[in-house]
Amino acid sequence: MLRSLRLERARIENPSAFPFGLPAVRALADGLEFHPQVTFLIGENGSGKSTILEALATKLDLDARVGDAVMTFLEREADTPLPDALVLARGPRRPSTRSLLRAERFLGVAEEVDRHPSALAAHGGRPLHQMSQASRS
Repeated sequence: MLRSLRLERARIENPSAFPFGLPAVRALADGLEFHPQVTFLIGENGSGKSTILEALATKLDLDARVGDAVMTFLEREADTPLPDALVLARGPRRPSTRSLLRAERFLGVAEEVDRHPSALAAHGGRPLHQMSQASRS
């Protein structure tokens, strides 16, 4: 389980380069503690929330666009130096699966999961669209 992350300024070659000037990224110098169940990142558009999540996904060896260790059907976005500057604190428990699902990617991810047997198995074995429809009933 991920407990916290912080920005290690000594690992930053160029502090004025993107993305280190973004407000949310600058705030990581003070650290970010994760709640054991859910943590919400909120802020203005352009403040760096998605940039942090993408860097965290990269640091955890997940596809930053799709956010999954199983599916890598989309091209990765250009690398930034942020993942190298992050220090993670982990607890003793390790999840058997992990993923980052961006809301704007859910439809595409659900379609791909439904088309690929290995991805479908890794996501519970039921088509995600079917589960979504069942939750609306």
